[in-house]
Amino acid sequence: MSMAEDMKLFLNSLVPVFLIFILVPGKVRPNGEINVTSAKLDVDVGGSATIFCSVAKTIDIREIHFWGNDREILNLKIQKSEISSKLNFSGTFETFKWIIKGSEYTCTDKTGMDVQTASGVLEETEQVECPSTNTSSTLFLYFKTEEIASYRVQPSAYHSRLDISGTIWDLKIMLTDLSEKDCGSYTCKGNASNMGELKGNAVFLTVRGHGISLNTGTLTLASAMVLTSSLFLLY
Repeated sequence: MSMAEDMKLFLNSLVPVFLIFILVPGKVRPNGEINVTSAKLDVDVGGSATIFCSVAKTIDIREIHFWGNDREILNLKIQKSEISSKLNFSGTFETFKWIIKGSEYTCTDKTGMDVQTASGVLEETEQVECPSTNTSSTLFLYFKTEEIASYRVQPSAYHSRLDISGTIWDLKIMLTDLSEKDCGSYTCKGNASNMGELKGNAVFLTVRGHGISLNTGTLTLASAMVLTSSLFLLY
């Protein structure tokens, strides 16, 4: 067999593999990856940005971390896998609600809590309102006296601006009242009992300001020239 025939045979063998990559992209994606929607977000000052973090239902995810500019902002943890499909979340840290069917659920923002003094009790409404004004605390959900979930937001600048909803598999995270200080890279990370660490792609957020930006605390060259010209006109 000639060299040309060998090359033709080799190229023909690559065609099925190429078609698999093109036609079935989901089959070659890492199974343990967190799907973070939108690679880039561009909003105005005072506006909001929404990021969706989701994983396959076959993954027993127990913990979600939301990171911004190399620091953890949100931590959401579920202790028991059997409630993952039943438990929903809603609201900011100051207006937070655990939503789950059943009874004997309570919530608190204190460790080692006494069920009798819990700040919320699940009744017929199927949701526990668990607001907190203590920005350094963690919100806990209990079934009877057993801790089954927790939620923490830090730093405090995000407590009233970070609004979440959904389940731990499909979490919607909305950042509100954005300023130029919020520009940067955001992502979701996680932990699963059957797969270990989970990672998501980065989302780059740009917040457009209006007029002269004062973020650096200095005047731009153009502004300085205008100011100098005005001073000369006074003499």
